[in-house]
Amino acid sequence: MSLTKMPPEIFCETLSLLPPKSILKCSTVSRTWHETIVGSPALQYAIRLWKDGLVPGDPVSSSSTDMMRALERRRQAWANPAWTSQTVVKIPPLSTCKAFDISGGVFAMQMRGPDFCTVSLRDLGGADTAESLIQPLGLGIDGGVMQDFTLDPSQDLVALFHQAFPASGTLIFQTLAEYSLRRREVHPLARATISTFLIDRDDTDTGVLLSIQIAGDVVGVAIIEGGCSTLRLWNWREGDWLARLPECDSPYPDFQFLSPRALVQAVPCENGWIEIYMIETGHIRGSSSVVQVATLRLPALDVDSDIDSIGIHAGHTWVHPMPQLPAWFQPTPRYPHSPAHTCRIYLFHLNYETSDELIQTHLFVPHRTLHGYVSRYQQEGLTAPLDIPWEEWGPQNTRMLPGDGYTWTGHVHGERALLPIDDAGKKCMHLLDFSPAIPRDPDIVDSRAPDTRMSFVSAPTTIKEPFENPVTTSLPYRSTMRSMDENFDVLLLDQDHIIGTNSVCVFLFDFSLKC
Repeated sequence: MSLTKMPPEIFCETLSLLPPKSILKCSTVSRTWHETIVGSPALQYAIRLWKDGLVPGDPVSSSSTDMMRALERRRQAWANPAWTSQTVVKIPPLSTCKAFDISGGVFAMQMRGPDFCTVSLRDLGGADTAESLIQPLGLGIDGGVMQDFTLDPSQDLVALFHQAFPASGTLIFQTLAEYSLRRREVHPLARATISTFLIDRDDTDTGVLLSIQIAGDVVGVAIIEGGCSTLRLWNWREGDWLARLPECDSPYPDFQFLSPRALVQAVPCENGWIEIYMIETGHIRGSSSVVQVATLRLPALDVDSDIDSIGIHAGHTWVHPMPQLPAWFQPTPRYPHSPAHTCRIYLFHLNYETSDELIQTHLFVPHRTLHGYVSRYQQEGLTAPLDIPWEEWGPQNTRMLPGDGYTWTGHVHGERALLPIDDAGKKCMHLLDFSPAIPRDPDIVDSRAPDTRMSFVSAPTTIKEPFENPVTTSLPYRSTMRSMDENFDVLLLDQDHIIGTNSVCVFLFDFSLKC
């Protein structure tokens, strides 16, 4: 039977098995195919998700038309930006907490004492009082040795790292659902409750945690030990040690996952560079290795300047498709869609020292640029890492902007980054959107509030100091600035929320729109 002779509902169901990009190509085959695709709410919803750099999650409505309408309203809200509500919750200031994280509608804080609390961003509209959003939780972990934690709502997972002095560290994998945290419930996908490892020590350090990240079934912990920095990787589901990156020349590198099997590490030595690694899993359990596939060089510095540190910020790497949890488990409610990890922006905070001042720049690099070297290494069958000079990879594929000293985590999500700025003496939030579709998207309506300024930036940016030669970059983005009534110390970003905090309160700005 010819495809065009199929009943329309079966034809649409067949097309829905294709990637959204292929569905778009199919619409050019014939007028009949075009009309079928344009007339199908389900296919149009899949295409719109793909254009927005999103992947489907748990549907909140049985109607594709309703979900499409909600998605369009959400796009308009972020383009303006205009939030649907504002909630103020009194919490301890972030400067007094040991660690914090935000992801998937959950804002969590680990205090310097034994207290751990979460704020449910999803319940903003239905909460009786703002204070009822806060859930204090006692995890039974001494705050004095609790180092850090990370969230992955797509797997309903919280991974906690604490250090048992003098020379061991422990990873604990628990569920994120409130009832499970209170009961200290082991995550149902974790083979082992706790993973403990030795920390090499010398007289110069006590084992200092730099960062903890999670991507799918892999968790990474960067730690200073023995006077050097190392990155350890585990498969938390199987309870297996995966690999350990070679010791870094710099004591303070940073890392982020590109996928559950690839990561980047920034090294602040000489002019600075970015290392890209992939994780090769062997056929025998526990026989994994880490292979360096590329080194991306950063711009050369002038003779009076040095690079001091590099921090990397990116949104969480969510699992797609989401794992099937046991039927008895009651997971945290999920979103109808979430950012595709292939459509994320990575923000590198580059901090430089000159003879008389400190200079900071923000370097924005899309996932496709970084992960492209993993694909190239595999496709070309290479056996040695690529060494790519800045002039070859940077100018056309990145955007470097002047920094402002802002280094808090949690202000990058998907293809968006949020920064506080001073504009003519007035505090503003600066939202940068690096989605490749947005600058030429005709569906965004220009209906901004008077206190909002938006522009599409495609002209190159040039920064002269502290480099040997002026650095010009041209990755396009949409810039939206909105003045703020409050003077926030920290701005954080989630899928449907902007969070601003000052010394006594957290302000929750909700962008979510119900179907």
